[in-house]
Amino acid sequence: AECGFSYDAAYTPTITSINPTSGGRGTQVTIVGQTFPLQATDATTTVLIGPGGGCDVTSVTHADSGDTTILCTISDTAVAGNYPVDVRIEGWGRAQIGGTGVGRRALQSAVTFTTSIVIDSITPATGSLKGGTVVVIEGKGFADFGPYNKIEIGGVRCIPKTLKNLECGKDAVSMGYRCTKPIT
Repeated sequence: AECGFSYDAAYTPTITSINPTSGGRGTQVTIVGQTFPLQATDATTTVLIGPGGGCDVTSVTHADSGDTTILCTISDTAVAGNYPVDVRIEGWGRAQIGGTGVGRRALQSAVTFTTSIVIDSITPATGSLKGGTVVVIEGKGFADFGPYNKIEIGGVRCIPKTLKNLECGKDAVSMGYRCTKPIT
């Protein structure tokens, strides 16, 4: 018995480039590809980058040359990190990465996007040498689940105290000291 379904490259959209490959919230990203169906519009195309979703599609245009250009904007839900770009077209499925052999591997590594963390404030600026100070870090790009964020103060790991990771505590074991390098 036949299953009645087959895969066909002619029905598989192909990503050929992405620009830029890094940025923060609000960055406009241009994705170019081929074999995208005319049904691919801003309403039927989704671009996912990382666990936060990532990129809000603002337009999809089809050129006579066969190229399709997708414009999207990195959303407020984007989580900092380096993630593959996943383009999906409703009714068609996912786009593949173009190229073959070495060129395909190079393009696969290029079709990722790095979203950065933005730190707006850190309070307090000083604390006890024996630890115990709760440090509140406010900004954008943190993972929703605190332990997924890696925070170091002066090279010493800071353990998140909340799920949103806006505060972390230095314990007495990790003896605090004056920061000579930035928080990462």
